[in-house]
Amino acid sequence: ANVAEVAAAKMQHQTEVQEMLKQLQEKDDTHKKEQNKLLETLNQLQENFDTATKDSDKQMMLKDKELASAKEMHQSELAQLEEKSLKQEKALQEELLSLKQELEGAVNASNHEKERLQKLRDED
Repeated sequence: ANVAEVAAAKMQHQTEVQEMLKQLQEKDDTHKKEQNKLLETLNQLQENFDTATKDSDKQMMLKDKELASAKEMHQSELAQLEEKSLKQEKALQEELLSLKQELEGAVNASNHEKERLQKLRDED
């Protein structure tokens, strides 16, 4: 009976050890699965972040380009306006000059006429 009891106890012990090992294995598997899920999630987050970063970099580059071209357009428009303004100013000055000359001409003619009339009077 003693030998049989020892044998039975050994069997019991082995069964318990196997059961414990099985449970540990299951816990380990579960843990690994969870870890893999976490890693996947982390990788996904990293990918999302990278994509978002790339997108925002792209958008920033586009914005910079847009700003640069808007600035160029603005500058060329300004240049055109300045040119137009200068042309108008020049045209105005020329007009003023010709008016001045006409006026001087008229004044001179008027003076000549006065002198002529004066001479005629003087002769009378």
